[in-house]
Amino acid sequence: MAASSYAGVVGAPCAFCRSEFARLKALAGDEGARKLIRATPDAVAYVELEGAGLDIDTPEAYRQIEPHDSPPAPASLPESEGPAGK
Repeated sequence: MAASSYAGVVGAPCAFCRSEFARLKALAGDEGARKLIRATPDAVAYVELEGAGLDIDTPEAYRQIEPHDSPPAPASLPESEGPAGK
C-alpha cells in the first residue's frame, strides 16, 4: 500500500496492490480504506505531499489559491446541462 501524508494526516490519494482488493471490497461505512491503512501501518509506504491538505472543490476555492498567471477556473455547468440533468 502507498498513501499520501500531509500535515500529519494520512489520506488520499492511496494505491493498493491487487492482493488488497478483496479487503477493500469488504469495507463498509464512511471510513473506507483508512481502516486498512491504520490496521497495517508497517505495510504502508508514506509519500509526503506538501499542500495536499488544500480542499479545492469549487471554482471559488480554486480562484483563492491560483497564481495570477494561471488559466481561469472552469465554469460550473447548470444542473440541467450536466450528466445528472439528462
